Order: sequence, then structure tokens, then C-alpha cells
Amino acid sequence: MDLLEKYNLKDLTTEELTALRDGIAKSIEKHVEPTQDPVQTPPAEPSSETIPKPMQKAIDHCNDLSRKLEDVLERQERAELLKTAQKYEALGEKPEELAERLYDVKKAGSKVYDTCIAALDRALDAVKKSDEVLFSEIGKSNHQFDAASGAVAKAQEIAKGLMGSGLTYQQAMAKAWEQNPDLAAEYQKEYEGGMA
Repeated sequence: MDLLEKYNLKDLTTEELTALRDGIAKSIEKHVEPTQDPVQTPPAEPSSETIPKPMQKAIDHCNDLSRKLEDVLERQERAELLKTAQKYEALGEKPEELAERLYDVKKAGSKVYDTCIAALDRALDAVKKSDEVLFSEIGKSNHQFDAASGAVAKAQEIAKGLMGSGLTYQQAMAKAWEQNPDLAAEYQKEYEGGMA
């Protein structure tokens, strides 16, 4: 049984786990007595003679829990950053690599992280808008497509048959042109010169 199940922490959010970790740290601070004169006396390493065994056992247990919670928080944060990074796959970034860089950026501070995410959002918006403009212009500027409708209509019929094998429309059309070079030549002839 792992730590999360043992202490019924599995459904806690990152914020709740962070608060729990901070509470453990405060609990440890309450049980450790401050030195009387911290300026003049260097802090002594606690030994088994100065701290009672039950107290040392409790401190060790709390330290162990704190380390485990830190690990859980880090794994959870990395998983969240991977989900965030997947959003930016259209930018050509591998999600795992971007998530790692985002983790490092987040350690630098929330302001830096927020600035980085805002820049990624702007880049993603620009890519999406450029794709929309590019494809709408291609559709608008291809008026000779109507002239080539004979070859295109034949290719569409072939593509319909290919789509049953799990291909998208675009993939099926590309395959139809590849498999029928004579049809592609007919299209090129109609498109380039003849009938427009």
C-alpha cells in the first residue's frame, strides 16, 4: 500500500498536499526547542542523548512523511505540466521535453512561468490563425479547381472506396492520386491549361 492510500491522501489536490506538508513542518518546529543563545553558540547537532527516543522517532517519521509528500507533489506537478505541454504540440514541441522545461521555469517563480505560458499561448494562437488564413486562401484562390472537376470527380469516387479502410478524406484523396498517375496527369492537364 503506498503512502497516499495508507493515509487516505489519494484525492487531495496539489494545494491540499502542500498545506499538509507545511502543517507537518510546523508540527516539527513546535516539538524542537530553540537554542537559548543562537548568536553566541553554534547550533549543536541533536544526538540521541539530547532528544528522547520517542521524540526522535516522531521527528524521523515526520521527516520521512515530508520527503514522501515532496515526491508526491513533484510527480503530481510534473503530470500537470505534461498535460499543459500537450496543448502546445502544434508548435512542434515534444510534450515530455516541454514539460521538463516548464518545470524548470516554474521553479524560477510563478511570474516567469506565467510569462512563458503567455508567450506559448500567443505562439499557438498565431499558428492557428495562420493555418486558418492559409487554408481559406487556398480554397479561395483555386478557381481552376472547377475546371478540373472531371478528374477530381473520378478521384473522389476512388477516395470514397478507400475511406472504408480507415483513411481520412484527405488521406484517401492523396492515395487516389498516387495510385492513379493517369488521373493525376489528366487533372494537371485540365488544371494547367486546358479548360480554365
